[in-house]
This record gives sequence, C-alpha cells and structure tokens, in this order.
Amino acid sequence: MSTAGAGPGPAGCGARALTARVTSSLFVQAFLRRLDIAAVPAYVLQRGDADAGVVWLRVVGPQAEVRILQASRDDGTWSAAGGVRGEEEADRYLERQQSYDPDLWVIEVDDRAGRWARLGSGI
Repeated sequence: MSTAGAGPGPAGCGARALTARVTSSLFVQAFLRRLDIAAVPAYVLQRGDADAGVVWLRVVGPQAEVRILQASRDDGTWSAAGGVRGEEEADRYLERQQSYDPDLWVIEVDDRAGRWARLGSGI
C-alpha cells in the first residue's frame, strides 16, 4: 500500500486534501426546506446522527408505490435501493438498515402529485 502524498504539511506539498462534507442535519434541513417551498409534504420519520448519519428517503408516489433512496451528501444525488417493491418490503428494508446503523435518518416524501420527481433529486 502506497503512502505517497500522505504526509503532514499544507495542501499542494504532499498532503492529502481534506474535503469538507455537509453534515447530515444540514443536508436534511436544506432538503426539507426545498420540498416545503415546492409544497411537497415531507416528514422526518427517524432522526439520526447530526453529523454523519446516513440519509434514507421513503418516497410514496402517485399510485401509492413506495421507493427507497439513499442520499449522497457529497453531491446531493439519490441512489435507489435495488429490488425494493411495495410498502411492506420498503419498511422491512429500512428496518434492516436501522439494525445495521441506528444513527441513520429516514425522511418520508408524500409525492402522490409527482412534484418531487419534477424538482430533480439534488438539493
């Protein structure tokens, strides 16, 4: 394993660059605010770790279908949880995730009018 460029010192002098990352609580606040402005109902179902909790989204769509997405706080995009179909399966999936990581966040978006999809997935 190479440690080239991993030494102490200012950026550009062989030091690894540190990347600032938005905290989970700030990410969630900004996301909820954007939804509120667009009149898309959203609720925090589980409040996780304020600094580093993973953020999951439970989206109830126009035909009451439920999708589960995970946030990338680095670029504000969402990734779908593969293979999750229906409300019961979505709930079981989130329960499993909570058993692995009790510090996660869960936000529910009631998107029966299809507005969230038109906003795009980024913050």
